Amino acid sequence: MDPDYLTGTQCVLRDIPESDYPALQAIENSVRLEADDDLPYPQTPDAIEKMATMKAPDHCFGIYVSHELAGSVAVFGVDFLHQHAKVGIAISPDFQHRGLGTDALTVMMNFCFAQMPLHKIKLTVFVDNIAAIHCYEKLGFQLAGRFKDEYFRNGRFIDLLAYELMRSDWLAK
Repeated sequence: MDPDYLTGTQCVLRDIPESDYPALQAIENSVRLEADDDLPYPQTPDAIEKMATMKAPDHCFGIYVSHELAGSVAVFGVDFLHQHAKVGIAISPDFQHRGLGTDALTVMMNFCFAQMPLHKIKLTVFVDNIAAIHCYEKLGFQLAGRFKDEYFRNGRFIDLLAYELMRSDWLAK
């Protein structure tokens, strides 16, 4: 049974079993994520296992819709001294544009602010990911900065936007 606090209106967040690693790899590679230096693109099976088995306080959850893996959401870079962390999300193209990202991030923000002594959650997004930007702003994330020409992708440089969400703003919603 899944804990109530990890259940949204459309999804449940839970640990990702090894049997779902191939599906997670397909999702991660289909959405062409911002690559972490520790997670190469395209994602390898070893990188997927590393992501799915993050050590506490970092954690990666599968986003499940009717028991089907629809994506992942992670809290990482947790810094208890300065009380901030980063989040990242990937939604399968088959599940995009349905509000699932908003639902999964709502569950994740509730988890982060209820279960961890965090003051701020941060994330980054490519400037051309309009759907994700809309989702983040709808949830209350505020634009904190812009990194010009941060990544070289598909033959061109692309800007990266930094967003932040303060605990007080989340709790005031």
